[in-house]
Amino acid sequence: MAPALARVRQEAVQAPVDGTAQAAPEEPVACRCGLNPLVAFYLTGECATFDVLWGQADALPHLAPGEREQLCRTLSQAWRRVATDEISLFCSLCQRRTVLEEQDKQRAAAALQRAAHANGVARPCKV
Repeated sequence: MAPALARVRQEAVQAPVDGTAQAAPEEPVACRCGLNPLVAFYLTGECATFDVLWGQADALPHLAPGEREQLCRTLSQAWRRVATDEISLFCSLCQRRTVLEEQDKQRAAAALQRAAHANGVARPCKV
């Protein structure tokens, strides 16, 4: 957990002040099998950040509302950039990935057959 938080902090600190940081995706990468624990970890971290910055009036009293909003935006983008990297890496090692890819191929082949049949094109014969 500590390395992930350090990475979020590093991403936030390195973000340009003028808001031209690398855009983070609106949603982090989705886990196809639904078993990646990092999805919940990063979503919880981002939500906790907002809770501290907006939910607690005395959290950072020296920040003006505009500064607080900019800080939230910067931290949110940092959380999402790190989440995208980490979730993608974890999913690339998933044991279910090959099963899911095979299912995708089967679905694509079935869709092509249905489309060919609907258009009156003869389907290839299986030997």
